[in-house]
Amino acid sequence: MQFILGTVQFGSAYGVSNVTGKIPETEVKKILDFSWNNGISCLDTAPAYNDSERLIGINIEKKDWKIQTKTPFFEAKIISNIEVNFLTKMFRSSLLNLNRNKIESLMIHNCDDLFKPGGYKIINTLESLKQEGYISKVGVSVYSKSQIDKILDSFPVDIIQLPVSILDQRLIRDGSLEKIKRYGVETHARSIFLQGLLLMSNESIPNYFLPITSILNKFKEKSAELSISKLELALSFISNIESIDFALIGVNSLTELKQILGSKIIKLDLDNYSELSVNNDKFMNPSNWDIN
Repeated sequence: MQFILGTVQFGSAYGVSNVTGKIPETEVKKILDFSWNNGISCLDTAPAYNDSERLIGINIEKKDWKIQTKTPFFEAKIISNIEVNFLTKMFRSSLLNLNRNKIESLMIHNCDDLFKPGGYKIINTLESLKQEGYISKVGVSVYSKSQIDKILDSFPVDIIQLPVSILDQRLIRDGSLEKIKRYGVETHARSIFLQGLLLMSNESIPNYFLPITSILNKFKEKSAELSISKLELALSFISNIESIDFALIGVNSLTELKQILGSKIIKLDLDNYSELSVNNDKFMNPSNWDIN
């Protein structure tokens, strides 16, 4: 399994564990250089991440980074030529910000846009960009098994980006990851640390997560039993899922990146960690969190 560097923190104070805010531009440069020099050659960004694309564009020099960005969100209930034209405009803006003539992949940020009337126009537009050589792969970001099933049955995609972690094992247990591989689609795991929640001290975890405190404590106990850190257990769990091709990692500093890349990865029997699985979308989907 290889890492992709997530860059939402380049443009905003993202993450439940983030207490330092948006990453300063000088630190962005250090993070990108260290990533490249340590085998990470793929970046994940989006127009929605404020000036993340711009900071990438001015700091990656001429290195052959593989970059994936995303489509805008569409508020319209029907996807018409207006939305398609906006998508194309935003993509060309992304290329300018990234200082690239082409990129590795364009991801559909909100997969539910595909299921709206006219949603096929989005995938057709991405396929055209692929045929014209502007992108090499078409991807989509998902949250659930039902979304995965609809996409695999209806749309040609090269990448599916999905949430999975030692606490969020739903797409492992329901067979979704294996189904994706049977279709020959690349799998990118995101939220592997649940925005840093898995790595926070008990005292700093928001009260919102009190109902799953016992699970978080078990996770901590498991890491102690194995004589590894919580970070290393979270990474080892993901690394032992054979059907995952890439894992997205987001960091708030160069120090955090060094800790991740310096972590010890051990062999695990995933079935021994089923007791840590949380099936409640209220806690496993960050878009549902109410921690303010």
